[in-house]
Amino acid sequence: LGMADHAAQCFEEAGKHRDAGNLYRGLRRFDKAAEQFLRCSQFSDQYTRRDACVDASQCYQASGDWAGALRLFYEQKLWAEALNLAAQHPHHFDAATRTKTAKMAFLHFEKHEGSKE
Repeated sequence: LGMADHAAQCFEEAGKHRDAGNLYRGLRRFDKAAEQFLRCSQFSDQYTRRDACVDASQCYQASGDWAGALRLFYEQKLWAEALNLAAQHPHHFDAATRTKTAKMAFLHFEKHEGSKE
């Protein structure tokens, strides 16, 4: 293993998943990077669960797993992010997937925002 690989493993073993994820992303080991971002358990005002999911999604995208990137947002109920991904990269998703994403986001926003009126 190279020095950067070793450092990433050390961060991983120490529970510093964000640091490990950033190193793995730099090494273009996107599967390991996404895994590490999703394992983050220490969040702050500067780095939230949403940020970890966005980082992981970007790793899926970089590896060409667009369905995985979108599925991640679905699983985490990050509907705005799912909608933005499908809208900004329509060539990676079929019409049915884009429509489903829009409907899910609309239903979520209607449920949460509509009740405030």
